[in-house]
Amino acid sequence: MAVPRSVSQEVIDAIYDAVTRDPKLPNADPTTSAWQLPPHPTISNIQSSALPQVTDYVVIGSGITGCSVTQGILDEDPRAHVTVLEARTFVSGATGRNGGQLVSPVGRTFTEMVERFGKENALQMTQFSLMNVHQVREMVRNADPQLHAESEMRDVRKIMAVTDKQSWQQAEASLGAFCEAFPDKKEYHRVLSGYDLLKKHNVKGAIGAFDHEAGALSPYRLFSGIFHRLLEIHVDRLSLQSMTPVIGIDHENSAEHSRETSKAYPYIVTTPRGRIRARHVVHCTNAFTAHLLPALRGHVYPFRGTMSVQSMGPEFENKGNSFSWSSIEQTSLDPFTNLYKSGLMYLQQHTRTGHIWVGTETANILDVLTADDSQISPDARKYLQTFLPSYFEQAGVSQPQLKEIWTGIQGHTSDGLPMVGLLPECLTTRKGNGEWICGAYNGYGMDKAWLSGKAVVEMIMGKEVPTWFPQCFLIDEARFINQMNTQHILDKFKLLSQNVPEPTVKASL
Repeated sequence: MAVPRSVSQEVIDAIYDAVTRDPKLPNADPTTSAWQLPPHPTISNIQSSALPQVTDYVVIGSGITGCSVTQGILDEDPRAHVTVLEARTFVSGATGRNGGQLVSPVGRTFTEMVERFGKENALQMTQFSLMNVHQVREMVRNADPQLHAESEMRDVRKIMAVTDKQSWQQAEASLGAFCEAFPDKKEYHRVLSGYDLLKKHNVKGAIGAFDHEAGALSPYRLFSGIFHRLLEIHVDRLSLQSMTPVIGIDHENSAEHSRETSKAYPYIVTTPRGRIRARHVVHCTNAFTAHLLPALRGHVYPFRGTMSVQSMGPEFENKGNSFSWSSIEQTSLDPFTNLYKSGLMYLQQHTRTGHIWVGTETANILDVLTADDSQISPDARKYLQTFLPSYFEQAGVSQPQLKEIWTGIQGHTSDGLPMVGLLPECLTTRKGNGEWICGAYNGYGMDKAWLSGKAVVEMIMGKEVPTWFPQCFLIDEARFINQMNTQHILDKFKLLSQNVPEPTVKASL
């Protein structure tokens, strides 16, 4: 039996430095995401000649969350003016860089949620995740034909192949607990043996699989399209400003600005193009949240994933209208090579080209814990280029052609939960009662972000927190002090090193 090992103190120190440093502003020259080719013709580089001097709401960030918050405010407050500030081009962050998987993982993660957060929270999070996926699918179905077509939404069966015994046992137990907790969802998942998986779905090397309803789409096209339509409807109430990073936020109660700032618009949002006064500020910046909120460094941290587009050759069957796929194994951190294996590969197939869009978070751990999406890890590139022939029995070609590859940055938290709600003064270090946050979805924004945005709008409007919203997502001083501990991050990576059974070759950081 292998002797349990842990990563060295040198690596732990490097991880600590990575998760506590300033993520800074998004890199001005990121890798090119294939989702964003070509850029949206009206929204991508939108910018007025001058910033509005006054606005009711500043929304920082233009991804799924920023789009949801913007739409919600415009709907709920018919006289409000909203300004959306984006550091780069619109929808160019994680939303425009992810795997395009509209999927809820709650069946296989239910027992983990119960163990980590308690049964009541697990029940709320599960219901919310399924509700969020349903709402986004319905939103696209009911959209105008052009937006529906542009989003490339397909209703698919998500095939989740499990490759190791421990993960299979955990998945089976979790599905059993999920069905017991939600009797009406007993038919939600279907279980496949490894033999059936190979014969019916051309997927090899797995103990078995389970599948369920899901969606596959282009998030970039969908949310760019929604912003475009919001601007058409609310041209006098909505200002969209690309290439306008926020470099500072202040409140009128500070001595420097007390005389010059209107009491009706107490927040001063500073950008390289000028300053804006606002009644409310909403942080929708996900992995970059801790740049403007330094108290969150070591509690909200970046986590880089890598996406690719690969051609399997003309003989490979196109099933993009029917299925998406994933591969699941134990997450691990090799203490000898520092290779972090995320335990999850996610795939979908483009219905027109037949190309496979496949992503991973597998790479050297310090290439994962970074906010820089301008670089691609050699480990991630190699892993992606060798994965598809190991996954599909009939892969079409022995070496797929790599068409595109890029990176994107997720936002993770020290307690594993998103952050939604009114920011306490201990996090802003500013007076005021109008600074909000919505984000840090720990890698699963597609099944949380849209309705989280709607929930925070309800709070901004002075309404009660929606009953359907998970209470454990709410941020306050008590949660920050009692639950959000940087040591939790370090302990997590120490434990992951025990999932690597055999020593390999020692590598440097």
